[in-house]
Amino acid sequence: MSIFLKRCSRTLQIAAENLLGNRSIGDHVAHLTGRSLREVCRILGAHPGARWLLLVAVVCTAGTWITVLAIPRIPGNDTVVTHYSTTFGIDALGAWRQLFRLPSIATILLGMNVGIAVASIRATRPDAHPVPLLPPAAQTMLIASALLSAVALVGALFLLRVNLHYFGSSGAI
Repeated sequence: MSIFLKRCSRTLQIAAENLLGNRSIGDHVAHLTGRSLREVCRILGAHPGARWLLLVAVVCTAGTWITVLAIPRIPGNDTVVTHYSTTFGIDALGAWRQLFRLPSIATILLGMNVGIAVASIRATRPDAHPVPLLPPAAQTMLIASALLSAVALVGALFLLRVNLHYFGSSGAI
């Protein structure tokens, strides 16, 4: 296995040398990305649409975390409703810790989408506009972040409602 990894490593090194020439990988990346992170933040701050989309996405993700933390737990019983459908009612019961999957996934997707948006802004060449334009990829990722965060918040609020209905008063289903 070690010989295989060494061969793969050497092959990648040769490919990088052929692709980059005499420049290091860091020099090549700095050459390709025309903007610093500070300039990307300035561009995102200059666009009201980008600011609002980021604000909505962050507030909805924080609301998802708060909602999941507000779901009641019964002392001595770790069971909560983790899935509910309008057709069958309660589909799944699980441990309270399983509810953290929803806000965790929402947070990961928010980070990935914003990261892709920032990378697409950094990859574009600086332009001469007083307010630089957002690339379409950045716009798409910011819109997707806001929508996914809002859907996660609605799901968490619905789980809160279902758990309050079934566990809120008597503590048993």
